[in-house]
Amino acid sequence: MTRPRKSRVEAIFADYLSELRLLSAELAPTERAELLGAIEEHIAHVRSSTNVTDEAGARALLARLGSPDSIVDEVYGRKTRPGRTVDLKPERNALLWISLGSLLPVFGWLRGVSAVWESARFSRAEKWAATLLVPGGLLAALAFTFWIGAATDVVCSSDYAGTVGAGGVRTVLSTSSSCTDPLVSPPIGFGLAVAVLLVAVLGPLWVWRSVRSRTCSPDTPHLIVV
Repeated sequence: MTRPRKSRVEAIFADYLSELRLLSAELAPTERAELLGAIEEHIAHVRSSTNVTDEAGARALLARLGSPDSIVDEVYGRKTRPGRTVDLKPERNALLWISLGSLLPVFGWLRGVSAVWESARFSRAEKWAATLLVPGGLLAALAFTFWIGAATDVVCSSDYAGTVGAGGVRTVLSTSSSCTDPLVSPPIGFGLAVAVLLVAVLGPLWVWRSVRSRTCSPDTPHLIVV
């Protein structure tokens, strides 16, 4: 129980420092290095002195420290901080690979997932959402839909009993037929197919809107997203 909680705490601090590195990119190299070093040292000192071991403690520590954006603002000053264009094309392309690119079996979806996890702009929740909403992407969703279509079919077979008379004439004495129930009832199958297809299409769109809205939030008016 302790190990997963510790890993999550480390991820919270890692995401915070990653965002700080991203937002402080316009600073002079020396000034940026001093800022990052001071923040990392402060976090390490507070963690060691207060024994932060859970998510609540980690988030409380960072809340007292301030958001990465507010820290960079203090360095620049709100009036002098220059605008910065943020290029989200790599993130958009990664999500396109996960959705449409997955029509290239295996390779397309794996390329998209790899790009998502390499990007520092996706939050951890967004990365997991892009990976797990529909493993395999749109191609897997389509394959599931075809399987559901087959699983909802009713299969019937007929048996004939009779005799063959003179001249090869067959006389049918009795017939019997039997049908097997479908693996999935049609209403449930239809609902599942629609749900999976919607998640495969709308999931990457939701992740894109999430990362874009966070980047364009009112707290970062100096950012221009392309």
